[in-house]
Amino acid sequence: QILISGYHENDDKGFIAELLLPLDEADNSCILSDELYTVNTIDRPHISTPVSLSEANPALTTIITPKNFSNVSIQTEGACTYSCLEICGNGMDDNLDGLIDCEDPIFRDSCCCLPVPWLDLGQDTLVCENAAVELLADPGFVSYKWNTGETERIITAAFDGLYQVEAVDSCGNQVIDSIRVGYFENTILELGQDTFTCENSVEISSNLQFTNYQWYVNNSNYGCPGCPSLIVNEQAGDYEIICVASNQNGCISVDTIQLRINEKIEYDINLGEDIVSCDDLIQLNAGYNNIQWSDGTSGSDLNVTASGIYIAQLIDTICAVTYADTIIIELLDDISMDTIFNICSGESVMFYGEEYDVAGDYTQAVPGLMMCDTMYFIEVQLDASNRVDESYYICQGDSIYINQEWIYEERYLEFRKSNTEGCDSLFFISIEMLNHSYSSLAYKLCEGESVEVNQLVYDNEGVYTQNFNNDVGCDSLLEIDITFNSPTESYVETVICEGARYSFNGIRYDEAGSYEQILLNHAGCDSLVYITIDVEDIYIPNIFSPTLPGNNEFKAYTNCQFDSYALSVYDRWGNLVFHSSDPDEAWNGIKDGKLLEQGVYMYAIEYSTQNVSKQNSIFGSITLIL
Repeated sequence: QILISGYHENDDKGFIAELLLPLDEADNSCILSDELYTVNTIDRPHISTPVSLSEANPALTTIITPKNFSNVSIQTEGACTYSCLEICGNGMDDNLDGLIDCEDPIFRDSCCCLPVPWLDLGQDTLVCENAAVELLADPGFVSYKWNTGETERIITAAFDGLYQVEAVDSCGNQVIDSIRVGYFENTILELGQDTFTCENSVEISSNLQFTNYQWYVNNSNYGCPGCPSLIVNEQAGDYEIICVASNQNGCISVDTIQLRINEKIEYDINLGEDIVSCDDLIQLNAGYNNIQWSDGTSGSDLNVTASGIYIAQLIDTICAVTYADTIIIELLDDISMDTIFNICSGESVMFYGEEYDVAGDYTQAVPGLMMCDTMYFIEVQLDASNRVDESYYICQGDSIYINQEWIYEERYLEFRKSNTEGCDSLFFISIEMLNHSYSSLAYKLCEGESVEVNQLVYDNEGVYTQNFNNDVGCDSLLEIDITFNSPTESYVETVICEGARYSFNGIRYDEAGSYEQILLNHAGCDSLVYITIDVEDIYIPNIFSPTLPGNNEFKAYTNCQFDSYALSVYDRWGNLVFHSSDPDEAWNGIKDGKLLEQGVYMYAIEYSTQNVSKQNSIFGSITLIL
């Protein structure tokens, strides 16, 4: 009896078969021939296949593989001494040498006994953005295939994502492993713009999103390592500032700026002390040729012919520094004055060392401050008896004291008195009596208003009186009549198209709603206008069928009047299938005389309405059903 074990190729399931061979009684061995023997499986009786065993050399440990079977092994039982090859992996001692499968030295280096190599790409990892990550697959495989298409054992991950490798060893074993590579959010170092200055000490600051900083000036270490800012103390010259910063994840960012320190020149502009002069011309000198004067001129000198404040300014455009000085100049003119002297007959008057005793007109120059002359025009009047004419007005019941007398009524007085110069003066006095006066005022006010008359405020209707002094100082009665005008209300209702505007009293409205405006009516009082605006919508269907009754065309439906209009319909590939500039023209689903396929089409409507220059756009989809 010979037991045959193996796998059926049709369903890859194992089997055990029993093969009975005739026994040679002479040497108690199996009789083999080239004939085909029928093998019936023990555990699967429905499988039967012929087997051909070699008779040429019964000692050979070979067996002809049965049809539709693989990995067939033979084990003898009973008195049969037929020997077979040891089959690896079936858990049987096929050649009866006492060793099973991998215990047999002949299989220790075979694929069924060799362990499958280990494949481990490691843990998922996060690296800095723009940093290359080297992915290493374990050795011991004959081929590698990454999901990036690469076939090397070691590849570089240039982008974030999932990386997977499929490795096959020399025995055909396939092992798969994957690793996910992610990137930290990149932090950009910003030092700002290139800097130009005339200061020998300059601070360069960075953004404060890093944990470590290293500074370089002209490729040399400089300043405070780890500090987020750098103080550059250098002489005039050009410097390259480099900062290498790393964040908490160890990611590095570098930025470079150029620093130019210009030589600073100090300018001393001194216009001197403020000037007060009688000269007609003052010349100022600032000491430098490129001076800008406050009157708009330029140059080192300025001729001043008028009083004022003058500024000399020099702008150092390289260092952005302005040097200036200010001076106040006052140019005094010769003063001209008129003087009148009244003298009595036989007398004289002294004026700045000059004596005048004859009536007439004279001129006299008198030196003053800053050597500016004052020119006096003198009139000398000889007054033997000066005449004085005066008029006085008093209110009824009042009195006035004149020439040591109280006057209570209208009168005309004449009397003689000595004047201030000691000459006699003849006075002619007229006294007139004034009456009390009456006046009235009328005001028409709006609701909530008030009026102020002589510091009194009136905010209610009525007739009021005030007593006060008139323009000549007498009592005056003022009557004030206050009346109020009532406010008015009006209503405005209108309808506008979507996107249009309605203008009322200079105010534009483009949305539906209720509004209020306060205007002035014919009486000048507030008039409240209530405005109600409705917006006419634009209806666009989302489905239509050119083959069914009813909804069989596509367009925009509205009662609005368009100033401009364009309807465009596109298929799913973006091809234009319909276009019209006529709001009344609709699409019936036909292009080039052919009804298009059922499906979803995209549309774009561009339009403008009356009183609106803005172009409006509507985008959407329309489903065509057949």
